[in-house]
This record gives sequence, C-alpha cells and structure tokens, in this order.
Amino acid sequence: MNRLRHEPALDGLRAVAVAVVLLYHGGVSWLPGGFLGVDVFLALSGYLITALLLAEHAATGGIDLVAFWSRRARRLLPALLLVLLGVAAYAAVLAGPDELARIRGDGLASLAYVANWRMILSGDSYFEQFAAPSPLRHLWSLAIEQQWYLLWPVALALLLRARRWLVPVLLAAAVASAVLMAVVFDPAEVSRAYYGTDTRAQALVLGAVLAAVLRPHRLVPAGGVLGLMALAGLFTLAHGTDPWLYRGGFALVAVASVAVVAAAVAPSGPVRRLLAMRPLPAVGRISYGLYLWHWPVYVALTPTRVGLAGAPLLALRLVVTATLAAVSYRLVEQPIRTARLRLPRPAVPAALAAVAVLVVASTVGAALPRAPVASARPATASADVDRGPARVLVTGDSVALTLSAHVPAALLGGRAEVTSEAILGCGVIRVDRHAGPFIHVPAEDCRTWPQRWQRAVDRLRPDVAVLLLGAWEVFDIRLDGARVPFGAPAHEALLRRELRTALDVLGTGRTEVLVLTTPCFAHFDQAEFRMGSERNDPERVRWVNRMLREAVAGRPDARLVDFGARLCPGGRFRSSIGGVRVRADDGVHLHRDGLALVWSWLLPDVLSAAGRARSGP
Repeated sequence: MNRLRHEPALDGLRAVAVAVVLLYHGGVSWLPGGFLGVDVFLALSGYLITALLLAEHAATGGIDLVAFWSRRARRLLPALLLVLLGVAAYAAVLAGPDELARIRGDGLASLAYVANWRMILSGDSYFEQFAAPSPLRHLWSLAIEQQWYLLWPVALALLLRARRWLVPVLLAAAVASAVLMAVVFDPAEVSRAYYGTDTRAQALVLGAVLAAVLRPHRLVPAGGVLGLMALAGLFTLAHGTDPWLYRGGFALVAVASVAVVAAAVAPSGPVRRLLAMRPLPAVGRISYGLYLWHWPVYVALTPTRVGLAGAPLLALRLVVTATLAAVSYRLVEQPIRTARLRLPRPAVPAALAAVAVLVVASTVGAALPRAPVASARPATASADVDRGPARVLVTGDSVALTLSAHVPAALLGGRAEVTSEAILGCGVIRVDRHAGPFIHVPAEDCRTWPQRWQRAVDRLRPDVAVLLLGAWEVFDIRLDGARVPFGAPAHEALLRRELRTALDVLGTGRTEVLVLTTPCFAHFDQAEFRMGSERNDPERVRWVNRMLREAVAGRPDARLVDFGARLCPGGRFRSSIGGVRVRADDGVHLHRDGLALVWSWLLPDVLSAAGRARSGP
C-alpha cells in the first residue's frame, strides 16, 4: 500500500481542532466559534483521504476499494464501538427515563453512520432540547465523514478516468454545497443546513481540491499564516446560528482550514514549525478518541452529579476524557489498526450486532410503562363546583409542566385535584425570541395560550390557578423585524401586557391566582446552539420576578408565592435540598424525585387560596 509521509504538523492541527471543540463544549465563553473545529477536521479528512487515494492510483493504476474501506473500518470502528458500550452502560445506570429512547435511537443511527440525517429528519435541534442532551449527539460529524469515505473513493475512481475534469468538478461541487447551505438555511431552525451531508461537504471537497493541486515546493508560507489568523478570529467571533456563516461563512472556514493544511505539509515555514511543537502532535494522535469520548463524559459529569461547576468541572471532564482516549488509543485502536491484534473476518459485523443489542437492551426501559406517583387529571375532566377537593389549574411553561407531571397523591390526601394546562416551550410573550445567537419562533400553542387557558377555566372552573413561568421571559425579543434587548422599554411593556392578560384570563370572580416567582437556573449548554447564558444570569431572573411582583400588586384575585426562594435558597442553584433531588440534569426543570417536597411547600398556599376563593363573592 502506498503511504503518505507522516506529518507531525497535521497531528498538531488535529490537536488545535479538537481542543477548541472540547473547550467550547465545556462552556468557555471566549470561544463561541469553537464548534468550527469540526470543519477543520472535515477539510483535513478531505485532503488526507484524497491524497492517499491519488497516491495509490499513481502507484498501482487503480484504487482498491475493499482495502480502503477495510482500513477505514479498522481505524474508526473499534473506538466507536467502545464509546457506544460506555454509553450503553451510562444508559443502564445513570440516564433518566426521558433520555433512554433518544439514546437508543442515536446509538443505532451512530452504528449505521446516519446520525446527522436522523437529527434532521426527526426535527431535532440542540436548541429545542429540554431534557439532558444525548451523549451521542456529537456523532453527527462522524456520520458525515463516514458517508464521505463510502462514496468519495468510488466517485474519484470514475473522475480519474478523465483527470482533467477532476479539479473543475470538485470546485463546482464545493460551490454547489455552499450555495445549497445558503438556500436551505432557516434562521428559525438551522438543523437542515447545519447537519446536512450535502451542505457540509464543502469543507471535505475543498480539502480534496488541495490534494489534487498541491505542490508543496511552490507554497507561500504567508497563506498558512493568514489561514491560521482567520481561524483564530472565527473561533472567537462566530456563533452557531449567525446567518453569515450559512451564506459563505462556512466556505471561508473551509478555505482557511485548507490554507493551514497546505502550510502544515510545506517543506518549511512558521505554521509548520508551530503546529509541530510539543505536545500538539501527541494530542493530535489521540484526537479521534478525545472527540468521541468528550461529549459522553460531559453529559455524564454534570454539576448536579459531581458537585462542581466552572473551571473545576471542565478540568475534571478534560482529565477523564483524556484518560479514556489514551487508554482507547493504546489498548484498542493502535493494536487493531497496526494488525498487532488480528480479528477474524466475522468479528466486525458480530461486534456491530452485539453493540446494537446492548444499546437496545440498556434503553429498553424507555418503552416500559412507569407507574406515576399520581397523574394530573386530564384537561377534559369535569369538576364538582359545590364540594369536594380544591380544583387546581397549573399553567405556565415546561417548568410548570414538570411541576404538574407527577403530583404526589398521598401528600394531597384528596384535598386537591390538579389539572395541567402548562405548555412545553412557551412563556407568555408571544413573539420571537433571541436566545443566544438563535431565533426561537414560538409554536402555535404558544401564540394561542390565552384561548387555551380560557377554555380550561370555563370548563374546569378552578378554585386556584397556579402560574409558573420565566424560563422564556429572560431572552431578548424580536419586534417588527428588529432585536429588542432584554429589559428595554418595549420588552418591559410587552411583558406587562402579557402578564395582565394571563391574570385577567385566570383570575375569574371565583378563582384565585397564585403567581410563583421564577427560580434560578443552571442550564446545561446545548452544544453549538447555546441558550444557557441568559437563563443562568441571576440579574435577568430578578428582573422577571420584579415584573411578576408588580403584575400581582393591587389585584385582589392574585397573590405572589416566593417559589424561587424555596427552590434556590440563598439565591444559589441547588440540585438537591435536604438530600432530596429537586432539579433535573438540564438545570431548568424539576426532578420527579423532588415533587413531593416541592408540593409540600406549595400545598398550604394552594389550600389557603382555595378556601378564600370558595368563601369569596
């Protein structure tokens, strides 16, 4: 087999690419574009694979496809199978029931190398995810690379029959990919443009162009310097849903990456020397394992599980990730790749089948019914308006939904019946929101909540309406096509109107409204499309609570309950209180185990409000 000369500088580039991804996913604020490290990997893969295939064709006059795919399988599959086994163990031991079905689907899609298309076709989005993120979400990029490895050698073998057309066809394909990304880009839902194999192929194809035209002795080192400077700027300035990224920005990243790759393989130059400096090549050699392991480790080692946050938490995650990657490289990847550990021919399909079975088995609990403590009454239930337990209507967003998901019947003791009209993903503000770099467009249910809640009030005639919101009120908003900053006069005026509408709908002549203050958050960042920083800002939460307090003031049918103070004693986020788990891993919602404690706080206020409502006019 014809081999390319090993270039330590390329290992150094791998190290830089994986480092910015790991730091970015670890929440380092000065790297908002760290996710672009994936594009550096794509450009590098496009170059290396094409250079290998061209070298083989030049030496033998053809391309042995079976041998190529076999080498790729030996290089990539062992580490992936090991990670999937680790995730299966996580699913069996630590994952919550809401995670299991997602992990199962992601695991099977990862085995088939179609994870990116699963995320697109399922309408998945980092931003839209409310539960703890799947530990396999990051494998979408590996799926794109594997699809490239499968299709590109065949296409290249055909193109080499008319060699003069190779570069023009590749350049046309890169342009087509960039144009397609711009066409399908939707600022309200970037998943199609972001995850698509066709839209992200531009980096792979430009890497292939470099391999086809590269003449190292003719390179100008300044190009690599400019490329490295461009990447540094993009890593620190870009955000995952910046429109300019999808309208040529990703192509710019690919061009800069290709320039750095070219400089790394040049005979000499500052970029080559910089990237070959220790310890970068050593880190680069285990970069595949670092990428595979880092996200499962980050998901497993949450602040609520390890009791750390900030820099100490990131340090722990990086140490665990590096340890797992090094062990995988030494004991699994290298022995199989270098044939020191030979596997029989049926071993690979057998291993794939075994891992698939384990992934399904470890997540089968998601398909089994779980007996709730007590389910909230369906919205269609009728109510006895003359006697019996207090009728309680819970309204608000997804935090309110978790409050009403499993009401502890034993604690209520027949004194109250709870019905939920809380709406997933909805606050009371009915306009688009700027959550970080993302524009969140409320669903139709979010825009019609007054009608929905009015129908529930008319049908149920509740004694008490509980309103819990704030998770969606902490963001900038969009009015008349322009961004309105959080707390600006227009934002404040809109929130006041919406809160007044909510209290008018819920506060009937015989219904008392309990407005719960918004608790603090410790939102787990959702990888590329972040929204945690706004929710985690205590000043924003305090401002929302001031708006709630002012909305209730002077209304005889509404009272404020300082729920946030109970859930965040001392103003600080607590995953557990008194040894009881009260917050979910995402740092936003309530945990099922703590609902009895939470309702023990609320029940006296609820029953008191019901008594006032029933004795009132």
